[in-house]
Amino acid sequence: MYKEFYGLREKPFVLTPDPQFLFLSESHRAPLNLFFTVFIRGRGFILITGDIGTGRRPSVEPFEKLDKNVKTAVIFNSFLTEEELLESILLDFGFPSKGEQEKSGSTH
Repeated sequence: MYKEFYGLREKPFVLTPDPQFLFLSESHRAPLNLFFTVFIRGRGFILITGDIGTGRRPSVEPFEKLDKNVKTAVIFNSFLTEEELLESILLDFGFPSKGEQEKSGSTH
């Protein structure tokens, strides 16, 4: 409806952000410079926080595409216990959860 009425080339109001429409404001530049520095040096980690719609995810995606060794964890629930937070990060990084380890008989 909006696309035809306004003559748009893309559908507006999609649920997943499209990185091609990312606008790098001044508030985006400082964290991205830090991220780029850590990325170039190949060590360390960065925590990016912000409100819904501030461009956290699209800011990180180009780095993931540049280097398959860049790993990210996306935490949507900010009310996790410390243990739940660590487990969620490890799962996003591809490590099995404690429950999965116990089922398979692995001890580490």
